[in-house]
Amino acid sequence: MSDTIRTEAELLAIFGDAQPAGSITAQDVRDFVVTSKYLQTHGWQFYLDSRFGPGTGSPSITTITGGDRHHMTIDGAGETLGHPTAGVPAFWDIVDNKIVPNGLNNFGLVRIAFTAASVGPQDNLFEIELDTSGLPSGVGSPGINIIYQQTMSMLKGQDEVQHFNFIIPLFSGPVFQENGGVIYITPLNDVDIWLKAFTAIQLYGAHPGV
Repeated sequence: MSDTIRTEAELLAIFGDAQPAGSITAQDVRDFVVTSKYLQTHGWQFYLDSRFGPGTGSPSITTITGGDRHHMTIDGAGETLGHPTAGVPAFWDIVDNKIVPNGLNNFGLVRIAFTAASVGPQDNLFEIELDTSGLPSGVGSPGINIIYQQTMSMLKGQDEVQHFNFIIPLFSGPVFQENGGVIYITPLNDVDIWLKAFTAIQLYGAHPGV
C-alpha cells in the first residue's frame, strides 16, 4: 500500500491510549514517518551579508548604477541564525540568491533590510521588486510574476545614511514554488547599499496537494 500523510487528529487516534493488541500496523508506522516532516510547519531564518559598510574593508559596499535593475544578493558569509535548525528547510538560497518556498501553498513573512546612501547630490529613489518569473533577465509581468513592488524616496542628501526595511507576505503558489523569488532593486540615480539582511518566518505549512 502507498503511504498516507495524515492529520494530527488522525495520528492521535491511531496511536491513542489503550489500543487493542495488534491494532497499530506497520502501515500506520510508515504513515507516521512520512507525515512527521510536515508536522513542524513553523520556523525562522536570519541571514546577514558580510558587507558591513564604508571603512570595513573590501568588499564593503555595493554600488548600483542609476536605472540598473540589480539582483540583490546576500553572500552567506555573515551571521546565520534560525530555529528550528532542523525540520524546516532554508528560505534563502545562498547559491542562487533567491527566496525558496519550502512547500506549495505555504504562507509566511520575510523582512528585507539594508542601509543605503545616494552617491550624487540629485534627488533619488529606488524600487524594490520580488520577481517569481524565473527568467534570467528578470522581466516578470507586474501583478503576475512580480508579486511585490514598492517605490521608496531617499529624502536625505548625498552620502547621508538611510535605513530601509520591507515586510513582505509570502504565499507560495505553483509559479513561486517552481521558480523561487528574486529580489531586485532599481535606483533612479547611483546608490550605495550595504548591511543587507534577510529574515524569514514560516507561519503555515500545507500538506502536499492541499
